[in-house]
Amino acid sequence: MFSISLERHRAEIRRAVNDEKLTTIADTLAGPNTGVEWAVEGRRLVPLMPRVPPQTAYTALATRMALLYYGMNAKMPHPSATAHYGKMDDLGAESGDTDSEEETEGLRFMPGAMVPPQYNADQGSYTTLPFSQARLSKLPP
Repeated sequence: MFSISLERHRAEIRRAVNDEKLTTIADTLAGPNTGVEWAVEGRRLVPLMPRVPPQTAYTALATRMALLYYGMNAKMPHPSATAHYGKMDDLGAESGDTDSEEETEGLRFMPGAMVPPQYNADQGSYTTLPFSQARLSKLPP
């Protein structure tokens, strides 16, 4: 009728199924369960191949750091065990003498307390990613 290929037709059906406004209109006009019928109509002739997770130059480093911090976080107490509940004025929420520049000054760089000592000892007050192979070899396996 519209001179479009079957694959293009099915792609448009999949797009319509995923569009909230079009799904609402279809439910209003044709009743419930229209989405199921559209999903069947929009099925692919050939299923997509599974995608491989992307690998970059930083994947190995990121994985090591994630495992390191996972171990550090596992040793910490649950947040509910360290929570402090009090009046809002005790927490400083209502004080009018705050200076946002002073409050955010330390947030511009990752402070040393947030980085394990073995990665921060030679890097000063803030941390950057290690670039040399010598530094990469010091990372735990």
